[in-house]
Amino acid sequence: MSCLLVAASRGSVGDEIHQVLDAGPIDGDQWNVVSEPKGQGGDGPSKGGGKAGKSDREKRPIEIMLRPRIRGDFEITVSYEQGSTRPSPQGPPPGSHLRIDVDSPNGDIVTIERHVLLDGKHEFASDWIRPDATGELRHRVKRAPARLGSGQFRLARNGDTVQASFHEGDGRFRTLGEVNLGPDDVRQVRLTFGAERSPKKPGVVTKSVTVRANTLIPRGPRHLIAGMRPAAWSRVAIVLLIQFTIIVIFILGRDRFSVQRRSVH
Repeated sequence: MSCLLVAASRGSVGDEIHQVLDAGPIDGDQWNVVSEPKGQGGDGPSKGGGKAGKSDREKRPIEIMLRPRIRGDFEITVSYEQGSTRPSPQGPPPGSHLRIDVDSPNGDIVTIERHVLLDGKHEFASDWIRPDATGELRHRVKRAPARLGSGQFRLARNGDTVQASFHEGDGRFRTLGEVNLGPDDVRQVRLTFGAERSPKKPGVVTKSVTVRANTLIPRGPRHLIAGMRPAAWSRVAIVLLIQFTIIVIFILGRDRFSVQRRSVH
């Protein structure tokens, strides 16, 4: 797995993070690496019991998660190069998949991806996922055919509307779908992408991801789990409060015991 760090910057558009994904390390201050290619860091056993080669190790998708929350308008743009690899029936369609989870009352999720279908056809797809009154997830999927080559796809919010769009090298974004989600924070951004780079089977090379937003809200120390819900933080606060109370009681009890001993003597 690879990625070149470009530090977060602040400009007229607000906050921006740019991460190159085909060379160098991932910026651990801005992204959590959820999964890495199988066998990353050394050869591991293959299904046949032998050693896995480089191409075997790189077939497992990489998943990264943005650490800051997003507030206000935003653009999340993924750049890619797509080869002609046919997908394996045993695995997910090779490609790049971007997902946002909105901190809305309905828990809305919006995705966009560029992938190869089992029949070898290339396409873009976007999905709006929302639970109904019974809690069952409902999907609203939009699809469009894709050509081979390079391009970008994007999720962007302007006001209350989130738009999924793409372009294929000409710089002109085409709308794939729109949903009205309101102004709630985006609590989670996930990007999943293939890592296969064999010259004979180019597969998917996800080149970079750029996040621009009115405001990116840090979550604290990078070693904490990104994406913790408010309820989780409440539990942490309660534990810390209990610990603090125990320490205070111990100190007061110790001081009282010392006073009593001095009184006796």
